[in-house]
Amino acid sequence: MEEVTRKIVKLISSGWVFVLALLIFVAETAYLALTSRFPMAFDESYHFSLIKFFSHRLNPIVTSQASGTYGLGAIVQNPSFLYHYLLSFPYRFIALFTNSPEVEATSLRFVNIALALASLIIMRKLLRLMNLSDALVNIVMLVFALTPMVVLLSAQINYDNLLILAVTLCLYETVTFSKKLDRKIFDAKGLLTLACLCLFTSVVKFVFLPIFLAITAFVGFKLALYRPPGGTGLIAVAKKSFADISKSTKLFLLAAGLLGSFFFVRLYGVNLVKYHNPAPQCNQVLNIQDCTRYYAWDSNYNTRQQELAHPTTNMMNVPQYNGYWLLVNGFGLFGAIMPLLGPYYISPTFCLIVIILWAAAIACTIVNFKKVRKGNKNLLTVIGISLVYVLAIWGRNYHDYLQLGKPVAIDGRYLVPVLIYFYALLGLGTQYALADRRPRQLIIKLALVALTVFSFIYYGGFVQYISHISPSYGRISPSNNFFIGKE
Repeated sequence: MEEVTRKIVKLISSGWVFVLALLIFVAETAYLALTSRFPMAFDESYHFSLIKFFSHRLNPIVTSQASGTYGLGAIVQNPSFLYHYLLSFPYRFIALFTNSPEVEATSLRFVNIALALASLIIMRKLLRLMNLSDALVNIVMLVFALTPMVVLLSAQINYDNLLILAVTLCLYETVTFSKKLDRKIFDAKGLLTLACLCLFTSVVKFVFLPIFLAITAFVGFKLALYRPPGGTGLIAVAKKSFADISKSTKLFLLAAGLLGSFFFVRLYGVNLVKYHNPAPQCNQVLNIQDCTRYYAWDSNYNTRQQELAHPTTNMMNVPQYNGYWLLVNGFGLFGAIMPLLGPYYISPTFCLIVIILWAAAIACTIVNFKKVRKGNKNLLTVIGISLVYVLAIWGRNYHDYLQLGKPVAIDGRYLVPVLIYFYALLGLGTQYALADRRPRQLIIKLALVALTVFSFIYYGGFVQYISHISPSYGRISPSNNFFIGKE
C-alpha cells in the first residue's frame, strides 16, 4: 500500500498535473467567454462601458465628465481606474477592425482569461516559494482553478481579474523580500519593486488598501528586526544594495515609483482631504440627481431612503449576520448566479461534498496548528495579510447593512484574491493530520484526494453555469438581446 501511495504522490507532484489543471481552466473559461450572452453577472456592462470611455483619452486622470457619462458614476476622482485604462488599449486595437459589440466584448473576455492564467502561474510559484510540497500545491491549484466563481469571474470583463493578478504579485514579492531578510540579505530592488506594485495595485481597486497597509506593517516590522551582518547600519546596507542595481533598472523603478506615488496622492490624498473618504460616494462628487443615473448608487440610495422612512425592526445581530455572510459567500464561491441579479444555484451533491471537505480540513488544521505554525511562517504571514483584507470586506459589508437595513454587496468573488491561501492552509493541516504511514491513514489520504479532484472536475468549474444558468439566460448572438446598459 505504501508503494502504491508513493507512486500516486509522485504522479500528483508532476508538473503535468498543473498543466492539466490549466488546460481544463482555459477550456472552460474560453467556452464561457464564447457562448455566454453579454452582460454576464458582476457588472460586465459597466466595466465594458468604462473601458470604452477611457479609449477616447490618453490621460487616465479624469478632472471633469460629461452628463452622458453619469451612468458610470463619479469617474472624477475614482481611484479604481487602472484596469479600465489599461484595457482601453486592446479595445482601441480591436475597434480598428470591427464595430461589433459582440466581437469587442468577447475579445476583451479573452484578455481577462489571460490575466487569470498569469495569476494561476504566479500563485503556483508563490506556494512553492513557501516550501509547500509539489503534490499539495498541484491539488490546491486544481481546486482553486475549478472553483466555480474563479472560472465564471475569469471568463468575463471585470477589474477583479487584474486585482487578483496584482495582489498575487505583491504577495510574491513580500515573501521573496522577507525570505532574503531572513538570510541577512537586504534587497533594495525587491523592496522598490514591491512598493511600485502596491502603489499601482491600489489604483486597480480601492479594496486593496487593507492589503497595502498590512504589507507595509509587515515589511516595517521585518526591517525593524533586521540586523545587517558585520554590524553595519540598515541605511548603509540599503545604499549599497541600491548601488548594485543596474542604471536602467534604477531609472525604471524610480519612474514607476514616482508615477505610482502621483496616482496615489492625486486620488487618495485629494479624496481624503476634500471628501474625507479614500473612495468617495457618487453624491460626494456629483449631485444626487446626476447620481440616480448610476444604477449601483441609485439602488443603495433608494434602499437607504426606504430604511429612513420605514426602519427595519428585525435586524440581525452580529452572530446571525456572520452566519448569513458566510452562507452567501459560500454560495457565491461554489454555486452560480443568474446574470441580471438572478438567484444562486448550487448542486446539492457538490454543496454537501464541499461542506464535508471544509469541515474535515478545518478540524485537521486546528488539531495540527502547532505543526503548521512551526515550519510555515511564510504561509502564515500571507494568511495574516489575507485576514486583514477579509475583515475589511466584512466590516464594509456590515457597515452597509447597518446603514441600509438589508445586506448588500456580499459576494464570494471579493474573497477570490486571497482564497487560494486558505485552501493551502487547510490542505497543509490535512496533510499533517494524515502524515502517518499506516495503511488506514494512507487509504483515507488517497480517498480524500480522489474525492476532491473528482468533485471539482465533475461539479465545479463551469458545469453548474452551463447546466442551469446558460439555458435560462441564453447564449451570445446578435439576435439574443446583446446590449450595453444596466445589469
